[in-house]
Amino acid sequence: MGQLSSGEAVGLRSKVRAQNIDGNDIWYLLRDRPGWVAARYMKNTGDVQWAGGATVSVGADADTAG
Repeated sequence: MGQLSSGEAVGLRSKVRAQNIDGNDIWYLLRDRPGWVAARYMKNTGDVQWAGGATVSVGADADTAG
């Protein structure tokens, strides 16, 4: 298990629906390091593919909580 710094930019490979954290059940697979992170703690600034293929465009606040 690792840790991300507040405001740190990280690449996201894909997303899935999983455990609900404070009303948000999206989890992101990190692109450049092993691990997953709950969307509850991320600010999404672009498109992230659903695991399995289709690209879904999200607004700056659609998959985030902050």
